[in-house]
Amino acid sequence: MLPRYCSLASFLLIGTLIQGEIPDPFSSLEIALQIIVPGPGEPLEGYWIPEKGIETLVISPFYWGEIHAGGQVRSFAGTDAKYPDFRSIYPFLGWGLSATLPYKITGYFGIRAGINQMIFDTISGWQRGESEVATTLCVVLSLPISSQWTARISAFRETTFTFKRIHLMQYSAGLGYTLHTPSWLMAFLQ
Repeated sequence: MLPRYCSLASFLLIGTLIQGEIPDPFSSLEIALQIIVPGPGEPLEGYWIPEKGIETLVISPFYWGEIHAGGQVRSFAGTDAKYPDFRSIYPFLGWGLSATLPYKITGYFGIRAGINQMIFDTISGWQRGESEVATTLCVVLSLPISSQWTARISAFRETTFTFKRIHLMQYSAGLGYTLHTPSWLMAFLQ
């Protein structure tokens, strides 16, 4: 699986270099909101079933690629009464490469890292919460629908580094709104 991701990253890097366009860091901000749906697969370790969630992102050009800051909020339902439902709050930072594809589509491949905070419903014998490091490989396709709005679809492979690793495949779709970064904010970020 990793060689496919490396091939995609190489393709996007070469595409970025061929285009010869490297935007100024932080010259624009895209604010995106997406709905997350779980991918196919078994319930989480046989104990929890992932449910829909939401993701917010702020995206900006960053030298050779894009930087992402965002977060996801998702719910997981216990498969029976012994396992408490929980909510997952996953703030992250990410970096990746994008390239323009045919039909004005932009392709993006990147990695994210953050802390997955799991907050459990109260059940005797369970801790109330747990926080673990998580990383995500993501692929995004976006299509402009106006001068400032884009439609976005994404696929994610997330790993949370609990004692037994949690691997989730997820998909998302949503909208992004792009604006020019105000000069005072650009000066602060640079």
